[in-house]
Amino acid sequence: MKSANATDVAIGVEGERAASRSSSAPLAAVAVSTERREEPSAADRWSATLHVTSDSRAFLTTAEDPAPRAVILMAGGDCLGLGTHPVVVDEAVRATRRYGWGCGAGALPDPWHAAHEELERRLAEFVGAETALLFPGRYVALVTGISALAGPDDLLLVDAPGNPALAEGAELAGARVEACAHADPQDLVRRLGRAADAGSHVLVAVEGVSGLDGRVSPLAEIVAATRAAGACLLVDDSYGLGVAGPRGRGSSEACGVRGAPDLLVGCLAGFLGGTGAFAAGPRAVMDALRRHVGRRPDTPPPLAASVSALAALTVLETDPELRARLWKNICFVREGLRARGFATGAVESALVPIPVGDEALLFRVKDWLVREGLYAAHLAPPLVEPSLARLRLTVKATQSAADLARALEILEQAGRRFGLAD
Repeated sequence: MKSANATDVAIGVEGERAASRSSSAPLAAVAVSTERREEPSAADRWSATLHVTSDSRAFLTTAEDPAPRAVILMAGGDCLGLGTHPVVVDEAVRATRRYGWGCGAGALPDPWHAAHEELERRLAEFVGAETALLFPGRYVALVTGISALAGPDDLLLVDAPGNPALAEGAELAGARVEACAHADPQDLVRRLGRAADAGSHVLVAVEGVSGLDGRVSPLAEIVAATRAAGACLLVDDSYGLGVAGPRGRGSSEACGVRGAPDLLVGCLAGFLGGTGAFAAGPRAVMDALRRHVGRRPDTPPPLAASVSALAALTVLETDPELRARLWKNICFVREGLRARGFATGAVESALVPIPVGDEALLFRVKDWLVREGLYAAHLAPPLVEPSLARLRLTVKATQSAADLARALEILEQAGRRFGLAD
């Protein structure tokens, strides 16, 4: 049964759903199927509630089966377990008792608390940027960043399958959108060349670590191409920060790229176990972003959450054992899946994909996994094309060897049962 301290989290399609509205072909190519559907998709029909009891365990209930079912949890953020780290929890408790659980500040023209500004400074320093700005969440940061840097008649080149915020930010700005071939710098170079011939201002938007396949994007080549073309570059590094690079500074560090791009977006839930998001970059770009949002974007994350994020960042920077445990688990899962015949591709982050390639089959597999005691995230239409439908495992530093071994046993059975493994 549900623990007294459990947290209920509603789970449906992972991430924000693409809006069910008509769309031009270029926009649909990025946000995928945003056209109206006569019938709900399998993803629309599949929903459940997770009653999270620990970093790697939960009970799950569905409308069809309200009885709680214990599952190993291989989904969600907080890969390093900082959200439950004793130092971070103690700091969050102290901050809550001192400041309460409110934001501690309002939107323009109210000033923000010194802790918010200190977190912005530390985040900018962490990613090698001049300055940073906090946002309530990743989606808001991405939509705001795109709409600030692109305008009517500008061109947005996107390599981020399954990330609808980028396309929706472009629509808000009135920009044209083209989807680049995934992880293909040469295709980007060709598109930048055509845009230059047409005299278009270009914003390139990529994920530092792809949410589709968990691989680090070829940022060195992408940075070189955008700089040569005089284009702007936005990198959503929500899946890279804390994980990629020798010190966990993200995809830029992993690729040997010095400094931040024109705009970098990170999710505090993903790498610090907190809430909210941030954007960081050169001061001139960030000043333009602040002007676009009226100096401050709505209200900041709760003050206690910002204080605990500062503590989490300190732990990340001073305790290398956290990342060592995470990568030990990543390697264990990666090698275990390969030994069992799964075509996971190169695993370069905490996200491990298991391609399925068929929407209906994906949810049959997912239902079976839940019955066997494993919960994994999924990517399905409308977020991705049907041929890209897949499970996506999230590996965490806090997952036990016994839980990971059991998860691999369940996946091995699923691979044989549904033809997902060789």
